[in-house]
Amino acid sequence: MPNTSIEHTKMQAEEIRQGIKQLKVYTEGKELALISVSIGISSFPLSSYDL
Repeated sequence: MPNTSIEHTKMQAEEIRQGIKQLKVYTEGKELALISVSIGISSFPLSSYDL
């Protein structure tokens, strides 16, 4: 995400994480357990952050 602030990037990553958390996945008519994801971001020369 060139030319984007680290704060905006963190907000986008959190929106993606929440969207994935809300997914309902079915196989053979059965709902699977909730999906989770961990997203890390970094910005040169700033340090990296984990959400």
